[in-house]
Amino acid sequence: MTTKDDEDSRLRSVALQNATSILIARQRAEQRQEAYLAEAQRLSHTGSFGWRVATGEIVWSEENLSNLPIRKNHDNRPWKVCFKTCSSGRRGPK
Repeated sequence: MTTKDDEDSRLRSVALQNATSILIARQRAEQRQEAYLAEAQRLSHTGSFGWRVATGEIVWSEENLSNLPIRKNHDNRPWKVCFKTCSSGRRGPK
């Protein structure tokens, strides 16, 4: 190997280490953000949901699962939850 090849190899190695460090930092920040959101929702008795467009899956927060008549791993599309809430004799979420 020439000096140029050694230098290129070292640069690629450093670039890979930097990219890995950035990825780990972003993952940790995302985990912290999710924890803060969950705690805020728990304290305020509010919740949220997300929609994975590619799969059609609806993801409900833990606080929504405790406040609304929904269960994990069931057909919990928003319009069905509204119907369950309105038809159960309650005026809305507790």
